Amino acid sequence: GNCLIAAMLCSITGFYLFGMYTSPYMIPGAPSWLPIVGYSLIGVGGMGFFQAAFKAQYAFPFQDPGTGKTAYHRQTLIIAGVTTLGDASVCIWLFFELAYMQLGVPLHYLFLGYAVVTVIVSLALYALWHACEDQVL
Repeated sequence: GNCLIAAMLCSITGFYLFGMYTSPYMIPGAPSWLPIVGYSLIGVGGMGFFQAAFKAQYAFPFQDPGTGKTAYHRQTLIIAGVTTLGDASVCIWLFFELAYMQLGVPLHYLFLGYAVVTVIVSLALYALWHACEDQVL
């Protein structure tokens, strides 16, 4: 739970700093290192989400008829999905560059949208965490 909340706060703060640096709404005279801090916070938040998502493998418990012990449906599929999404997350920067360079979408709109998606994913992952809280890690 706490790792997930910290990840969400780091990511959203990073999106704000990185995206709003080029925005007309940013405070005039903002330091030039602000996007670097924002990008770093996005990275720290991403790793927090990655760690928090691993508990999702315990979302579908069942009683193994052969051993009588608790086992988990689709555990390998969930772990593979989490790691694949973590690897695929680097593609978002390519899409941002294309939207910014080719379509002229302002950076602050791109990062605002990404922040909204982050909140939605965080809420879903938080609900999943609570569904798994009685499971042993």
